[in-house]
Amino acid sequence: FLGRGSKSEEFGYILPYLQTGHMVGLGVVLLTANIYYPGFPLTQLSEEVREGLRRGLLIIYAFNAVLAVLTYFECQKRRQPWTFWVPKVLLLGGLAFNELRDNIPVIVDKQESGDSE
Repeated sequence: FLGRGSKSEEFGYILPYLQTGHMVGLGVVLLTANIYYPGFPLTQLSEEVREGLRRGLLIIYAFNAVLAVLTYFECQKRRQPWTFWVPKVLLLGGLAFNELRDNIPVIVDKQESGDSE
């Protein structure tokens, strides 16, 4: 499920590590936003902070939903299984969308490109 890749030229990160970090971060934010347990620092936040975290997640996943729709069309152009990529983009957002666009080439049919041999 996690991507493969080499170091990014701009920032020097390796994609699977970045995606893993985002998944761990999502788990922590879900924990802190939805569970209140006195005595544990991550779950002892005020209701205002927890509401802000939930609102932030809602905004992020609204953007991810838009990217997931675009992913469906990118999968058609690249002949990739949308049933894999759409959930991945819903979860990881732009990281997965860029992985699809940058690492998997567009497949052009010879009939569509106008080549006749």
